[in-house]
Amino acid sequence: MATNLECSDSIRGHVIDDGEKLRLLEAVVEQQDDELLESAHKKSATAASSDVAKASDQKHSDSKTRIVSWTELESHTESDSLWIAVEGKAYDVTEWSISHPGGVRLLHLYAGKDATDPFLAYHPSRIKSLLPKFLVGTMASPNQAPISSSTAEFRKLAVTLEQAGLYKTDITQYYYIAALLVTLFSATFWLVGHGHIFLGAFTLGAFWQQLALVGHDVGHNCVVRSRKTGQWIMLAVNIGLGIGSSFWMDNHNAHHGVVNSSDCDPEVQFMPFIATSPLHFDHTKKHMSSAERTYGFVTKQLVSVQHFTMLPLLCFARYKFYIQAFGHLAMGKIYINWYLEIASELLFFAWYTALTCLLPTWQERVLWIVVSHASDWVLYLQTVITHFPREITASWDALSWVDGQAAGTLNWSCPRWLDWFHGGLQFQIEHHLFPRLPRHNLRKAAALIRPMCEQHNVDYHCPTFWGAIMETLDALKSVAVEAQKPMAPA
Repeated sequence: MATNLECSDSIRGHVIDDGEKLRLLEAVVEQQDDELLESAHKKSATAASSDVAKASDQKHSDSKTRIVSWTELESHTESDSLWIAVEGKAYDVTEWSISHPGGVRLLHLYAGKDATDPFLAYHPSRIKSLLPKFLVGTMASPNQAPISSSTAEFRKLAVTLEQAGLYKTDITQYYYIAALLVTLFSATFWLVGHGHIFLGAFTLGAFWQQLALVGHDVGHNCVVRSRKTGQWIMLAVNIGLGIGSSFWMDNHNAHHGVVNSSDCDPEVQFMPFIATSPLHFDHTKKHMSSAERTYGFVTKQLVSVQHFTMLPLLCFARYKFYIQAFGHLAMGKIYINWYLEIASELLFFAWYTALTCLLPTWQERVLWIVVSHASDWVLYLQTVITHFPREITASWDALSWVDGQAAGTLNWSCPRWLDWFHGGLQFQIEHHLFPRLPRHNLRKAAALIRPMCEQHNVDYHCPTFWGAIMETLDALKSVAVEAQKPMAPA
């Protein structure tokens, strides 16, 4: 070490005193200590990484041989331990649930259960390659309960539809829809700018209805397969629609998973104005929430006349969506980006306010707001008549996926040339069984699904559009008659 210091002295061409040499010596020793410490850290990190890899390999190896009983699976239903079964395998999706594109609610609803059929309905076959990293083990038996013939046929049909290419989107269909949307939106500004309030409300209502159907398609991955591209389209839809992308995704996917459940399906819960079943008289507890909507005197009076008030109430549905959208942004799970969703909501109100300000007087502006917000009532009618007349159940998992979806939905007949107007909602049974099917292929899919249902005694109900409306009013009337009976003493 002294030699090194002397060499350093000669290089610099000057003499270093003993004190400075001592300081330099300490610095060299300190540097060597740091190098040794860093080397030790690297070895430790390498060892830790190796341990993690070994643990992962061990876990993967254990999951290949581990047998999971259905009783054990049923014990993992909480947020901190959430397991599901798919095709005879148990998967721990606890950490994944918050990132699940289909929503947190849907996984919680199927926690501790066999989710094979909704998984097949919602996911393309390529997604199966992602499952091994969540694997816990093999189920003690392939199915939670003996499967029905309709379920076996459904699982075969899921493969058939994919092989037939019915999940492929004809994107040119959406070019025509985009042209229609631009025309309706432009016509609305022109009409309102020239004082034609009612005609402007008609074109705006048509714009909102058709745009909502596009959003519905995008939300179900029927337009584009890229998740990120789909999210950008959803934000664009929200700028035009203003009802909240994350709110819709959370609500609607839960609805699909537990269709017509009195407690868990948010799209049949409209207390205090509408009760879709006497089950709501006991209570309506919105799933994933501790809040209960009680059935009291005021609710009883409103429900008693709901078959008269349902159609007029559709004219006010948009206000409800505004409230729910902002409520979800404040407290719910955000699936895209909070700031971008807020921005899309603000942009919606910006263009709508600018449109309203084209009218010269405040009286005209108030009239415009009322009339335009009532204008998309047809869209809400299309959605409620597909479920309100059907069975509302307290035990949504009592039926198989096929029987439950068919029992909770109906189709309505319409000519092919009118398919664009209904946007696929007229094929609700096909849509609920296989949500990823693009709307323009639903008619083809119906040619395969209807015979399957008839062959296996699955309820396939298909009235006319007007027949579905009348069935809805009749169903609401039967609940109203029950509500008119004297309440039991508290």
